[in-house]
Amino acid sequence: MLLAVDLSETMPIDFAPATVLQEIVQNIRNIFTQKKGQIPYQRDMGLDSRLIDERIEVVIMMYQTDMSSQVKTYEPRARVSHYDWSESDLINGNLVPKVFIEVRAEYL
Repeated sequence: MLLAVDLSETMPIDFAPATVLQEIVQNIRNIFTQKKGQIPYQRDMGLDSRLIDERIEVVIMMYQTDMSSQVKTYEPRARVSHYDWSESDLINGNLVPKVFIEVRAEYL
């Protein structure tokens, strides 16, 4: 099952998601919206702040590579299919990724 995870809006944390699918999407959002080094016991999870001053092409490439690897590590029930950057303002450096994930069939 392919799902789009829109990272442009913030969502409150649900401590008791009703379904496994909601839990997986929430975990994906959490991985993509945290800064590296701020989560106790998972210091390697999240966005690497060293990307901030890099060229936009480098940032997109490194972001996609690093975050896909993190999804594999921290949410193995899903995998990143692809990213959509169409809502981003590349001229001004405002990146707004939409992440498409595939949830493994045994968790549906």
